Amino acid sequence: MNNYDTVRRVTLSKKESKLHHQLQPYFAEMMQFPTYQEFKQSALYSRIAPELERILNGVEWANYFSRSENLGSIKAASWNIERGIHLEGIRHNLLTHPDLCNADIVLLVEVDIGMGRSGNRNTVRELAAALEMNYCYANSFLVLGKGDEGEQDHDLPNRAGLHGAAILSKYPIKQIYSVSLPAAEDGFCSLEKRLGSRKALIADIEINRQVYTFAAVHLDLKCSPAHRAAQLAVILQAMDGIPTAHQLLGGDLNTHTYNLSSSRGLLAGLLYRMLFLGFDEAIAHYMKPDQFFEREVFRVFREFGFDYGCHQHLNSGTLYFQWTEPATFEKSSRYLPNWLIRKITGKLAKWREGVPMKLDWMATRNWNPVVDPRNQRAAAKIIAIPPYQGRRVSDHRPLTLELPLHQQGHIGTVQSLEGAEHLG
Repeated sequence: MNNYDTVRRVTLSKKESKLHHQLQPYFAEMMQFPTYQEFKQSALYSRIAPELERILNGVEWANYFSRSENLGSIKAASWNIERGIHLEGIRHNLLTHPDLCNADIVLLVEVDIGMGRSGNRNTVRELAAALEMNYCYANSFLVLGKGDEGEQDHDLPNRAGLHGAAILSKYPIKQIYSVSLPAAEDGFCSLEKRLGSRKALIADIEINRQVYTFAAVHLDLKCSPAHRAAQLAVILQAMDGIPTAHQLLGGDLNTHTYNLSSSRGLLAGLLYRMLFLGFDEAIAHYMKPDQFFEREVFRVFREFGFDYGCHQHLNSGTLYFQWTEPATFEKSSRYLPNWLIRKITGKLAKWREGVPMKLDWMATRNWNPVVDPRNQRAAAKIIAIPPYQGRRVSDHRPLTLELPLHQQGHIGTVQSLEGAEHLG
């Protein structure tokens, strides 16, 4: 790899590795420090620094299942599961939805382990057990508090407080890479008080006796498009150093078209749209972020030889933004004056189902997807997920993409290398 400070590679030489720590008794004390610098200069930090470093860059996996089928293609899915807060609905859809239940690789972001807001569950381990799939997980943050806006109405303290990205696979995972991204904000001073840095997770997976590379990616929300482009460049540089012929990246790129690094940046963006575009045209740009506001992000794809253009359905958003949600109002009031909030509220009233946005993408290198014979297009399919038991499953819609395999192995059946009980 090109940058050993940014990329950590782990060969999965054993079947399972769990990510545990003993830092929970210190959460309340860490919360008392107003800034990260004050915490870093404290006696507490000196005492627990080695364990902090280990957990902030930690990975977890279980690698028991092997399928040796004579496959002509595989289906990959990518989904921001909104912390796994509604895990039953996520599991139900991955098991039963006709567009998701046959996915061979599932790329997940916003994955909680031991967070009170998601019931202190290991969300990825539970999903892997239910689906009888291998998994790997790269940790991004140690979260000390309850969570972000809209996640404060629970009383469960975090047992582990871990949050990151994961990949589920029907096939053996050979190596994983945890890629640290340049920070966009000081999470220690945010409402969701946390330590760490955002990570992308890359996995080399063996299918039909050939190794393919997959990446689960979540770029920052509260930053500029230029910063998102810099984060993506770090990921693609890491993938460039992996000697596999066929690669797929999927995830939430947060291509919302705004600079959310400051209230001034957001306000400037809104005023520009109001003066030069108008509301309808501004919202049209949410569905084509690559053409103007987020073009720096998509230029990085082209520079590294990744094709994203044929992998996104033209007429569907991956998130339908609900301006009237209480959490959205709470966030907006931190950045915008009341007069502008009232004006936006009136203008957006006609988008009753939410404002469509394209935040989630899939991109490939040297790997052309299977063409749909019905419309002769090779586009990622965006899956509308209905509420499950009266609750929203996730604020994002999953994507799926069918990809051809370039080398076929012998015909076989699913096997558990040591037993599914190890995943539970």
